[in-house]
Amino acid sequence: MQASVRIGTAVVVVGGLCVGAMYADQELLASLARDMWELPVNHRQVQHESLRFEDLTVAQAATAQRMERKDQLSRDVLAGRITLREAAYLFREASEGCPYLWDYLAERHPDWQVEKRCAYYVIDGVRAELKNAGQDPTPVVDDLLRQADNWSGS
Repeated sequence: MQASVRIGTAVVVVGGLCVGAMYADQELLASLARDMWELPVNHRQVQHESLRFEDLTVAQAATAQRMERKDQLSRDVLAGRITLREAAYLFREASEGCPYLWDYLAERHPDWQVEKRCAYYVIDGVRAELKNAGQDPTPVVDDLLRQADNWSGS
Protein backbone atom coordinates (compact mmCIF):
# COMPACT_ATOMS: atom_id res chain seq x y z
CA MET A 1 0.00 0.00 0.00
CA GLN A 2 2.83 2.37 0.66
CA ALA A 3 4.06 2.03 -2.93
CA SER A 4 0.67 3.04 -4.29
CA VAL A 5 0.62 6.08 -1.99
CA ARG A 6 4.06 7.10 -3.20
CA ILE A 7 3.06 6.65 -6.84
CA GLY A 8 -0.14 8.57 -6.25
CA THR A 9 1.70 11.40 -4.52
CA ALA A 10 4.23 11.57 -7.37
CA VAL A 11 1.44 11.68 -9.97
CA VAL A 12 -0.35 14.44 -8.07
CA VAL A 13 2.86 16.49 -7.67
CA VAL A 14 3.94 16.08 -11.31
CA GLY A 15 0.40 16.71 -12.52
CA GLY A 16 0.15 19.79 -10.36
CA LEU A 17 3.41 21.11 -11.76
CA CYS A 18 2.23 20.49 -15.33
CA VAL A 19 -1.12 22.21 -14.72
CA GLY A 20 0.65 25.05 -12.93
CA ALA A 21 3.09 25.44 -15.82
CA MET A 22 0.21 25.67 -18.29
CA TYR A 23 -1.41 28.49 -16.34
CA ALA A 24 1.82 30.23 -15.39
CA ASP A 25 3.30 33.21 -17.18
CA GLN A 26 4.45 31.69 -20.47
CA GLU A 27 6.90 34.52 -21.22
CA LEU A 28 8.55 34.09 -17.84
CA LEU A 29 8.86 30.35 -18.37
CA ALA A 30 10.34 30.90 -21.83
CA SER A 31 12.79 33.42 -20.40
CA LEU A 32 13.84 31.03 -17.64
CA ALA A 33 14.27 28.23 -20.17
CA ARG A 34 16.48 30.50 -22.36
CA ASP A 35 18.51 31.54 -19.33
CA MET A 36 19.07 27.92 -18.35
CA TRP A 37 19.99 27.02 -21.94
CA GLU A 38 22.48 29.90 -22.17
CA LEU A 39 23.96 29.37 -18.70
CA PRO A 40 27.30 27.90 -19.93
CA VAL A 41 27.79 30.78 -22.37
CA ASN A 42 26.93 33.33 -19.71
CA HIS A 43 29.33 31.68 -17.29
CA ARG A 44 32.17 31.91 -19.85
CA GLN A 45 31.36 35.58 -20.44
CA VAL A 46 31.48 36.28 -16.71
CA GLN A 47 34.87 34.56 -16.46
CA HIS A 48 36.15 36.54 -19.45
CA GLU A 49 34.94 39.83 -17.97
CA SER A 50 36.46 38.94 -14.61
CA LEU A 51 39.87 38.37 -16.24
CA ARG A 52 39.45 41.57 -18.25
CA PHE A 53 38.66 43.46 -15.03
CA GLU A 54 41.84 42.12 -13.44
CA ASP A 55 43.91 43.14 -16.48
CA LEU A 56 42.39 46.62 -16.49
CA THR A 57 43.01 46.99 -12.77
CA VAL A 58 46.68 46.11 -13.24
CA ALA A 59 46.96 48.52 -16.20
CA GLN A 60 45.28 51.28 -14.21
CA ALA A 61 47.66 50.78 -11.29
CA ALA A 62 50.64 50.88 -13.67
CA THR A 63 49.34 54.10 -15.23
CA ALA A 64 48.85 55.67 -11.80
CA GLN A 65 52.41 54.72 -10.84
CA ARG A 66 53.74 56.13 -14.10
CA MET A 67 51.86 59.40 -13.56
CA GLU A 68 53.12 59.69 -9.98
CA ARG A 69 56.68 59.04 -11.16
CA LYS A 70 56.36 61.79 -13.78
CA ASP A 71 54.87 64.20 -11.22
CA GLN A 72 57.76 63.40 -8.89
CA LEU A 73 60.21 64.29 -11.67
CA SER A 74 58.62 67.74 -11.94
CA ARG A 75 58.84 68.20 -8.17
CA ASP A 76 62.50 67.10 -8.23
CA VAL A 77 63.35 69.62 -10.96
CA LEU A 78 61.51 72.33 -9.05
CA ALA A 79 63.42 71.47 -5.85
CA GLY A 80 66.74 71.37 -7.73
CA ARG A 81 67.41 67.70 -6.97
CA ILE A 82 67.85 66.87 -10.67
CA THR A 83 68.43 68.86 -13.84
CA LEU A 84 65.89 69.32 -16.59
CA ARG A 85 67.96 67.12 -18.89
CA GLU A 86 68.04 64.30 -16.32
CA ALA A 87 64.29 64.66 -15.77
CA ALA A 88 63.65 64.52 -19.52
CA TYR A 89 65.65 61.31 -19.78
CA LEU A 90 63.83 59.77 -16.80
CA PHE A 91 60.48 60.96 -18.18
CA ARG A 92 61.16 59.15 -21.44
CA GLU A 93 62.20 56.06 -19.51
CA ALA A 94 59.00 56.19 -17.46
CA SER A 95 56.92 56.45 -20.64
CA GLU A 96 58.42 53.40 -22.36
CA GLY A 97 55.98 50.54 -22.76
CA CYS A 98 53.07 52.86 -22.15
CA PRO A 99 49.88 51.38 -23.68
CA TYR A 100 48.48 54.76 -24.74
CA LEU A 101 49.70 57.58 -26.97
CA TRP A 102 51.51 59.94 -24.60
CA ASP A 103 53.79 61.91 -26.94
CA TYR A 104 51.24 64.35 -28.36
CA LEU A 105 53.94 66.96 -29.04
CA ALA A 106 55.41 64.69 -31.73
CA GLU A 107 52.58 65.70 -34.07
CA ARG A 108 53.05 69.43 -33.60
CA HIS A 109 56.85 69.34 -33.43
CA PRO A 110 58.14 66.40 -35.48
CA ASP A 111 61.51 68.12 -35.85
CA TRP A 112 62.15 68.09 -32.08
CA GLN A 113 64.08 65.22 -30.57
CA VAL A 114 62.17 63.11 -28.08
CA GLU A 115 64.32 64.39 -25.21
CA LYS A 116 63.24 67.97 -25.92
CA ARG A 117 59.58 66.94 -26.07
CA CYS A 118 60.02 65.10 -22.75
CA ALA A 119 61.60 68.22 -21.28
CA TYR A 120 58.50 70.18 -22.30
CA TYR A 121 56.29 67.60 -20.57
CA VAL A 122 58.40 67.98 -17.41
CA ILE A 123 58.09 71.76 -17.71
CA ASP A 124 54.31 71.39 -17.97
CA GLY A 125 54.45 69.41 -14.73
CA VAL A 126 56.53 72.10 -13.04
CA ARG A 127 54.02 74.72 -14.19
CA ALA A 128 51.16 72.67 -12.72
CA GLU A 129 53.01 72.16 -9.42
CA LEU A 130 53.61 75.89 -9.05
CA LYS A 131 50.03 76.79 -9.98
CA ASN A 132 48.69 74.23 -7.51
CA ALA A 133 50.86 75.83 -4.83
CA GLY A 134 49.40 79.25 -5.68
CA GLN A 135 52.67 80.57 -7.09
CA ASP A 136 53.41 82.35 -10.35
CA PRO A 137 55.12 79.78 -12.59
CA THR A 138 56.28 82.28 -15.22
CA PRO A 139 59.90 82.95 -14.11
CA VAL A 140 60.72 79.31 -13.37
CA VAL A 141 59.01 78.01 -16.51
CA ASP A 142 60.66 80.66 -18.71
CA ASP A 143 64.09 79.64 -17.39
CA LEU A 144 63.37 75.95 -18.02
CA LEU A 145 62.06 76.69 -21.53
CA ARG A 146 65.27 78.60 -22.31
CA GLN A 147 67.27 75.59 -21.12
CA ALA A 148 65.29 73.19 -23.29
CA ASP A 149 65.42 75.44 -26.33
CA ASN A 150 69.22 75.77 -26.08
CA TRP A 151 69.87 72.03 -26.21
CA SER A 152 72.01 71.12 -29.18
CA GLY A 153 70.38 69.06 -31.91
CA SER A 154 66.85 70.20 -31.10
